[in-house]
Amino acid sequence: MTQPADTTTDLADGAEAVRLVVDDYRTSGDGVLNLAMLADEELYAYTRDLQEAAPFGIWFGRLDENEQQAAALGAVRARAVRGEVGADLGLVEVPMEIDDEGNGTVSLETPVVAALTLRRNAIRLSVRLIGADGETWYILRQVEDDIWLRETMTPQGFHLLALVRLDEQEREVYLSRYQLPDGAGELAAPEVSASFTEQELSDAAGTNALRFLADTHHLVNVSRLTSADGEPEVRMVNVLHDGSLVTGDVGGGRVSYSGATVADIESDWDDWVATVAQSDDAS
Repeated sequence: MTQPADTTTDLADGAEAVRLVVDDYRTSGDGVLNLAMLADEELYAYTRDLQEAAPFGIWFGRLDENEQQAAALGAVRARAVRGEVGADLGLVEVPMEIDDEGNGTVSLETPVVAALTLRRNAIRLSVRLIGADGETWYILRQVEDDIWLRETMTPQGFHLLALVRLDEQEREVYLSRYQLPDGAGELAAPEVSASFTEQELSDAAGTNALRFLADTHHLVNVSRLTSADGEPEVRMVNVLHDGSLVTGDVGGGRVSYSGATVADIESDWDDWVATVAQSDDAS
């Protein structure tokens, strides 16, 4: 089977592409600068590395290795065809360049090259929602100073990458990733207080010991770093059917559950943003 490695993506000018889009973002005054919308198979085709391309949506994530390679090759072929047609029509798309040995180099637009380059930065915050329709992701990577790369992924495996700042607008985007129902902000915290070791938690699965999680509608896993070289803080947020919240903080070999409110989630975001800013100032 033809491998994705038969093609390469020209990312040699990645640093320059990042500089150009950051300059555009700073001068535009816009709150958000969208860089690219890429499907799972495109990310795999351009990175040629499953770990770097992850996370994946339902469809691509369920394929075996050969099927993933075929899907990636199809994505490259589709871009090449669009490029040929686009060139004829005077559009921006650039076709694949083929050398004398039949190997191809995919030439991508500057914002896409910048997005792929910035995806290699360390993840500072991730929100993974697990629900009946699959998984969604919200990921933040720092670009420089107050500029961040935001990546959101749908259950179908479409990734929107954009430059953002951690302002009030982004705070609302972050909160929306919890998919809280109307009225959730008015609910009191459930009366929950429990702590388990990992083994105790495994043993308690399906028993009354975890009855406070029985009405869970969906689960949100949050991982965040306050400094680039720090240890991640991990929290599970169980969103119950009525919108009330039970959080599980992971650390020291234990999971500690407690009731929470939407105001607590908002405060956690504000505290993290403030701590990140202080850490950046200190460095």
